[in-house]
Amino acid sequence: MTQKINTPAFILEEKILRHDIDHVRHIADQASCQLLYSPKACSLLPVLDILSDTVDGFGCSSLYDAY
Repeated sequence: MTQKINTPAFILEEKILRHDIDHVRHIADQASCQLLYSPKACSLLPVLDILSDTVDGFGCSSLYDAY
């Protein structure tokens, strides 16, 4: 299947992403702190949509990061 994907490409496994963010959410809850995500790390809309249900907000260091 991966032979049919044009490169370069980002391939993300949604199941793993959800598992990882749930794990980090649990740690943040145990520490009684807010969980923020920086879109600079990965600003792909599908990723941000998944994370928006779990994180408390998004942290941007500048106006350009918010775009």
